[in-house]
Amino acid sequence: MAGLYQDRLKLKLAAPAVDDKANRELVRFVASLVGVRASAVRLEQGRASRKKTLCIESDAEPDFDAVTHGAG
Repeated sequence: MAGLYQDRLKLKLAAPAVDDKANRELVRFVASLVGVRASAVRLEQGRASRKKTLCIESDAEPDFDAVTHGAG
C-alpha cells in the first residue's frame, strides 16, 4: 500500500497493466486485505483507469480501519 490519497486507498502493483493483469491482481490483493475470497471482490468502475471502484460482497463488514491503518 502506498497510502491514502484524496479519500482513496493508493496501491502499487507489480502486475503490468496489460491484458487485465493489473486489475486481476488488484482484486486478489484487496480480497486478501479484507479477508474474503477473490470472487467476492468485483471491479465496478475504472477497468482502464487509474481510479477504480470495487464492490466487496461479504456477510460481515470488512474491517476497513485495519486495512487503512498505517496507510496514511
